[in-house]
Amino acid sequence: MNTSFQTNGKRLQAKYEQALEGLKKNVQLLSGYSKPVLQEGGMYEGIWLECGPQEGMLWGEYQPEIARNNHEVFFDLIDPEGYLPALVNDRPRCGHLQTVVPIARTVLETMDKLGFEELLPKAYEACARYDVYLTTFRNSRGTDLVESHCPWDTGHARSPRHAGQGDHCPDFDTKRHLNLPQLPVLAPDLSANKYGGRLALAEMARRLGKNSEADQWLEKADSLRKAIWQYTFDENDRMFYDLDNEGHFIRVKSDAFLRVLQEKVPTQQEFDELFEAHVINPKEFWTPYPFPSIAADDPAFDWKYEPNHWAGPGQALLALRTPLWLEPYGKWIPQRYLMEKWIEAILENEPFQQQMNPFSGEFNTTEQYSPCMLVLTDFIARLYGIKYFEGKILWGTHLARGGDRHEYQTIISGRKCRLKNHNGCTTLLLNGRELMRVFGEARVETDLDGNLLAVHPTGCGRVIVEKTSD
Repeated sequence: MNTSFQTNGKRLQAKYEQALEGLKKNVQLLSGYSKPVLQEGGMYEGIWLECGPQEGMLWGEYQPEIARNNHEVFFDLIDPEGYLPALVNDRPRCGHLQTVVPIARTVLETMDKLGFEELLPKAYEACARYDVYLTTFRNSRGTDLVESHCPWDTGHARSPRHAGQGDHCPDFDTKRHLNLPQLPVLAPDLSANKYGGRLALAEMARRLGKNSEADQWLEKADSLRKAIWQYTFDENDRMFYDLDNEGHFIRVKSDAFLRVLQEKVPTQQEFDELFEAHVINPKEFWTPYPFPSIAADDPAFDWKYEPNHWAGPGQALLALRTPLWLEPYGKWIPQRYLMEKWIEAILENEPFQQQMNPFSGEFNTTEQYSPCMLVLTDFIARLYGIKYFEGKILWGTHLARGGDRHEYQTIISGRKCRLKNHNGCTTLLLNGRELMRVFGEARVETDLDGNLLAVHPTGCGRVIVEKTSD
């Protein structure tokens, strides 16, 4: 495997190895596809557009070919109209969208950190066709926003934001919806996903030498960003909501709001205001174990443990997406807190399960769930190891829980990265060359050649950096 973690903290080491073994078991062949993919695990057979590409990208740090397969399966099975299947198990499944993390975004990061540049033309064609599909068949009001037809479109099963809308589109036809006055709904999260996809498409076009197309994608993205603010943002509540077909906000404070932040729709100043008002607010989303899927002070909030229940419980998928927005917006300390709380909860619960009580950290719903196992491996990498970050490398200098020394190794963009921490002294090495030693708790940012760019303190004490090579 390309990545490894070793610590003398026995409990964390055992749980990490348990996660690796579980993820290996969830790498399986689909009956309708010839290449192995990382499947969801537990009661969820197959691979889902909502999360499969991101999960593959993360597991690709260990098995690179799985990152490619978890993207290419959707590109290979795109239908003639440009629809990417929401689910693939024994065959491609339709009936809903389930666009949550833009596949155009994850395939770009996969190529940047793991290679597979030859995938770029296929990825660009498929993602561009999908944008056309959404614009053609989920844009009846001409706003360019993505319209939601059913709960499964967003992956928010049993969420009060979708009350009374059924589960999937009638007759599993994504172009149809129930004959209800509120449908179709202008969905801020689906629209933000389309926005993030367009930014990624612009970058793909640029790399392919299609500069005029790149400019067009950027123009379309900017227009869509403005429409998201215009139609789905309530100035009084300072919140993004669904807008129903009668022009009324569906005032449920769901993690759809967090997904808009995830795709970086707000500017830094706008984000900071929303972050203080809602995200870090302990009455809303900043529960003891962040984040609930519905704000804790929302009248519809329900933390009770029904399976696959997006009306309150925290979700492993939600946690897995937090670095996509907390880190780019520079919220290093809150991100550390969230990661440590999730690691704590996972260590206290034997099986790797889907959802948790955001107040107690107790898990339930299915077992051997890939996203929960990836939360552990990814958060270990971010706190105690090494991650790719926007064309750079991030080194985590926190001492691993329960031990006094650990070592982390991985490969990023063809570079061998190694980190050693002994009693809080962290040594960073790139291709066998010692770069620096770091004393204190931080996320250290370097370029791909190991040059120091920034130090983001995440603890209370001083952070000292001693360069050991030029």
